[in-house]
Amino acid sequence: MKTLSEYSWSDSLFWGVFYGLVGLSWLILIASELDGLSSFSTLIDSICVSAAEASLGDLMVMWGLMVLAMMLPTFHAHARVHQDIRSKQSWPSHTLVLVLGFLLIWSILVVVGAVFQHALAANDLIDSSGRQTSLVGSALVLLFAGAYQFSSLKRACMTQCASPMHYFFKYWRDHHVGALQMGVHLGVLCIGCCWALMALAFVGGTMNVFWMAILTGLMIFDKQHYFHQQWSTSVGWTLIVTGVLVLFIALTLEVIV
Repeated sequence: MKTLSEYSWSDSLFWGVFYGLVGLSWLILIASELDGLSSFSTLIDSICVSAAEASLGDLMVMWGLMVLAMMLPTFHAHARVHQDIRSKQSWPSHTLVLVLGFLLIWSILVVVGAVFQHALAANDLIDSSGRQTSLVGSALVLLFAGAYQFSSLKRACMTQCASPMHYFFKYWRDHHVGALQMGVHLGVLCIGCCWALMALAFVGGTMNVFWMAILTGLMIFDKQHYFHQQWSTSVGWTLIVTGVLVLFIALTLEVIV
């Protein structure tokens, strides 16, 4: 791994853009929840509408910001290792293409998430914050997300995602086309790892920035090589137990009512 003094101006520019996109995405998402900043820009103003009132285009913008804010940080280690391997290059264009390939795949989930949320809102199944109105629905999402943590698909994807160096040793491709192929492949693997955790956005609210930050932390730790299996197991059981409790509360309330 390079030290700070070993990075060239092009490396610094690349990481400035990388961190800038993450920071700007979080800033816009946070600003969208603050009443006094709704006129900060037309983009923020369009996002400030509630989840129930947002158009499909507004939701796509919001989900795009969520992907940049939440998933780019989880891809940091892969981008860093890839750039170190390509250290002989004066310009980190290959790593840039790797990141673009990763985001290209996640852009598919942007469309899917926005369409799904729009359908839920049209049927009054989510509130103004993007949270499910049904406790039973929230419990089922929690139970499914928890169970998915133990699935063979999750484990297979996580094995590749948790160790960037091992991944590149096994799947390395040269040139920009190779970087794009690896970025797309890593995007597919990442969706396989994280889509169930992303679905929890509908439990805490897709417009809830604090909840988004919690999910981002979960996914970052989930991809750490040294303890990802133990972490995934702990998260899985926590989600299952929470889902059972929420389901119990929901059924109890229905009986009382």
